[in-house]
Amino acid sequence: MGKRRQYADSELDRLQRLKHENQKLKRENSRLKKQLDRIDDSHFANLKEVIESQERSDQADHDAKKNEKLAKHWACWDCKEGTLRLCIVERRDGVFYFRKCDNCPKKGRLKPFNDKVEGLKPEDK
Repeated sequence: MGKRRQYADSELDRLQRLKHENQKLKRENSRLKKQLDRIDDSHFANLKEVIESQERSDQADHDAKKNEKLAKHWACWDCKEGTLRLCIVERRDGVFYFRKCDNCPKKGRLKPFNDKVEGLKPEDK
């Protein structure tokens, strides 16, 4: 028969403290779960709408800044006033694009279109 391991007083004190702390955490966890179950979504419906509207306005601001940055990047080289905008052309042999200034007759050459092409489309103002 093997000997039972005897704990020193300091180890017993630490174990008791950890058990007590664990029980407190379990009680607090169950209390918080009960509180979450009691919360009614109708109280926060208005808050949800406010958050969604804030996210939409943030997205609109982000899109506006992106369009402004692209407009600055794709400024016309000839007239220096217009912006080179993408013109997408669908043909039998694929989808192509060229850039055309919205102020002068300047336009670029036709190139194959893919998802990595960035620029302002005519509807982005």
